[in-house]
Amino acid sequence: MHRFMSIQKTIAHSFNEIKSILLQFDDDMYQKELKIISNGTIGQHFRHIIEFYFCFIEAQQNGCVCYDERKRNYLWETSVIESLNIINQLNDNFLQLDLTKKIKLKQNYYNDSFLIESTNQRELMYCFDHSIHHFAILKIALTTTFPTVKIPTNFGIASSTLHFQKQEK
Repeated sequence: MHRFMSIQKTIAHSFNEIKSILLQFDDDMYQKELKIISNGTIGQHFRHIIEFYFCFIEAQQNGCVCYDERKRNYLWETSVIESLNIINQLNDNFLQLDLTKKIKLKQNYYNDSFLIESTNQRELMYCFDHSIHHFAILKIALTTTFPTVKIPTNFGIASSTLHFQKQEK
């Protein structure tokens, strides 16, 4: 029988990976425009990841999440300390969630929007999977621009890829 890690523990692990990287940065490095990611910054990518999680937590109040309409907090892309603080706050919120609670997901497409049923667990899984995509981009930027930054071993590798690699051994 397989033992499954809860999504909250998976996200806590992911947040620890983020924090291990952020603790190696100062605000200037965090805001540096990098050609390899279309003049984006490390901070912009981490802000984007954080905002999806934050948007989900805010949606607990009204029962509907819309990642397209999330508030942008530019402090999270310019301040390492502020990013670390919100990550800690988010993690505390995740540990208290009822994963079976139903929530609506609003998605905007062009000039239309759709509303579908979801659960807290499914939306947390979405936020996590979305973050892995950005971790992969960040890993490219970090290894080429900041080669002395220590990056966690499996940072930016999808869970399905890690599972496949284990099976291949």
